Amino acid sequence: MNKLLIPILFLGLILRVAYLDKFPIGLYSDEAVFGYNAYLLIQTGHDEYNRFWPVSLESFGDWKPPMQAWLAIPFVWALGLNEYAVRLPSAILGTLTILIVYLLAKEFFSRSNHFNHSTIPLFSSFLLAISPWHIFMSRVAMLVAIEVFFVSSGVLFLLKGLKNSKFWLVASLSFAGATYSYYGSRVTVPLILLIFTLVYFNELKSRLRGLLIPIVVGTILLSPLVFSAFKNSLFLTGRAR
Repeated sequence: MNKLLIPILFLGLILRVAYLDKFPIGLYSDEAVFGYNAYLLIQTGHDEYNRFWPVSLESFGDWKPPMQAWLAIPFVWALGLNEYAVRLPSAILGTLTILIVYLLAKEFFSRSNHFNHSTIPLFSSFLLAISPWHIFMSRVAMLVAIEVFFVSSGVLFLLKGLKNSKFWLVASLSFAGATYSYYGSRVTVPLILLIFTLVYFNELKSRLRGLLIPIVVGTILLSPLVFSAFKNSLFLTGRAR
């Protein structure tokens, strides 16, 4: 790994965690929901509607994926219920996404002889580190930064799995995490997997054993969401409605 990546990651971290409790000013309503439900889950194991560890959070007439609240739990427990603790998971995963983008670019361009393999991954990670959109989304507890992390990780480990099928298990965990992070992933993740299957169909067909465990693990992780949807369809379709 290039040593220049370290200052890029440090820059990205500072831009995402400095004065995190002050800028943006105050918590947006959705951020407050995730923080409050993280606090309640620590105290009681139930959300604000007294549901036991739900896979979708109801609040303000809307249904929200729970990952943001789940990730906030250790920080709220350690730091208390405040802006910094609620936003820190987004800031950390936003910073780690810079590393994922570096590795993803390296994976992509290592297959080509027309590019400088060391420059493009560094440039890609630097652009994300200073991206105003990504900095802002990493500084708020609004689902997007953590979803981008999980989807990017899933794509990275899908590609790495072509060389070593053990990486497909990590991809399965990442895509499951994305599905619990943001409603959009419930559309984009199946599309990514479909396209990957079509592009690499012949190779995947000869490596079915390597796919078995990731498929089983992914199915187990997503089964609570599916079973909950039978009881209340809004768990899956609330945002679409």
